[in-house]
Amino acid sequence: MAGLLTVLRDGADHALKAMELPRGRTPVFDQVLLGDEAVGVSTGRTLSVSLGATISLCVIDPAHRAPGTEVRAR
Repeated sequence: MAGLLTVLRDGADHALKAMELPRGRTPVFDQVLLGDEAVGVSTGRTLSVSLGATISLCVIDPAHRAPGTEVRAR
């Protein structure tokens, strides 16, 4: 897998940034924030080779689910 990611990374127009993965026995959850308000949680971070970025699955309050709503993880 590391060899495949290296090949894909070296052929891409953008540099992929290294990602520190959580280490431990329990899941790691990040708060999902809209401004300073906690509106959900995220976990399951992984590197998207096609996007050249870290992506994550999150559960978010339905009141803030509109496409295009910008949130951040902390």
